Amino acid sequence: MRNKIKTILYFFVLTLVSFVFFNITRATNKIDRNTQGTIYHDATSTNYEIKGGAGDPAVGRSYSANYIIDNGLTMDLSEMTLTFSTSSDLGVTAPGIAFFTITTATVNMVGTLQGFNLQVKRDDAVSTLNLNGAGAPNTTFPDETAWNPAGAGNATTTPGDNLSMRVYKIGTNSNYDSVWWGADDSAGTAKYTGFSSVSQQVMNCTNCLFGSFNTVLEYRASPPFFQPNGAYSGTITLTALVNL
Repeated sequence: MRNKIKTILYFFVLTLVSFVFFNITRATNKIDRNTQGTIYHDATSTNYEIKGGAGDPAVGRSYSANYIIDNGLTMDLSEMTLTFSTSSDLGVTAPGIAFFTITTATVNMVGTLQGFNLQVKRDDAVSTLNLNGAGAPNTTFPDETAWNPAGAGNATTTPGDNLSMRVYKIGTNSNYDSVWWGADDSAGTAKYTGFSSVSQQVMNCTNCLFGSFNTVLEYRASPPFFQPNGAYSGTITLTALVNL
C-alpha cells in the first residue's frame, strides 16, 4: 500500500507603516530638518535652532530662545497592510503524485511612488516541512532547489518529488513575471522553485501605487516513494516592502 502524507503550511500577517518627513519654512528664515531620531529632531537655520521633544516638532508646539512655533498641523501616517490565509492544507498526499493548493496575499496600498514587492522565506534552516517539529529525529520533507531571483531566476518546469512553490498567474493583479514563473499556469509551462532560508523576492510591482493588489501563490507537494508516513508541518514568512 502506498504511503500517505499530510502536508500543512502556516503563514503570518504583516503590517508595514511608512513615514513621511518634510521641511518647515518661514518668510525670512528657513528651517531644515537635519536628523530624524526617535527621541527628538534637530531643526536649524543661520539664526536659531529649534529642538522638539518626542514626536515631530511640526505637530504641537516647539520652543527656542526667541521663537514659538505652533502651527496646529497633524499628520496621518500612511499604512500598508498585508493579509493572507493563516494556513494552507495540501491534504492527504500519495507518493509520486503531485498535489496542489493556492492562497492569495492581498496588499492594501494607500499611496506610494514606486510600488512594493513581496518576499518569502522558510522559517526552518533545514527544510520547510518536517514530521516532528524541533524534536528528534528530524524527519524532513524534501524541498525543491531554493529560489534565487537573480536575472531570470532558477525556477524549473520539471520539479521533482518535493515541496515547491510559484506565483500563480490567474487571479494575480499585482505583477506576474512570466520570465520567473512561466508564460501561464499550465503543466509543462509553469515554473516552480523551493523556499529559501533567507527572504527572497517573488513579486515586484512598480506600478502598484494605490489600491488593493492580489498575488496568488501556488504550492506543490509530491512525496518521494520512501517518505515516512505522518503529518508534516512548517512555517514560512511572507513580507511586503515598499519600493524606495
